[in-house]
Amino acid sequence: AAANKVQENLARDRLKLWGIDDAQVAEIVKAGAPITHLTIRSPIKGHVLKKSVREGQYVEEGGALVDVAGLANVWIQ
Repeated sequence: AAANKVQENLARDRLKLWGIDDAQVAEIVKAGAPITHLTIRSPIKGHVLKKSVREGQYVEEGGALVDVAGLANVWIQ
């Protein structure tokens, strides 16, 4: 039982590193089954300039998913 709790905590930590919030983690736990789709939210607000992947496409670690133009600094002429 203790080993399962350790594995659960590691999985929760991994999801949090991916930016998955506590509410999403709670939904995953409540489902009680493996998930096949996961919503990943951007850590910044802005406009999507380019989408590098499509729904259902396999992505590799470190690969770009989207290019986002942040709105923190805007220059106007």
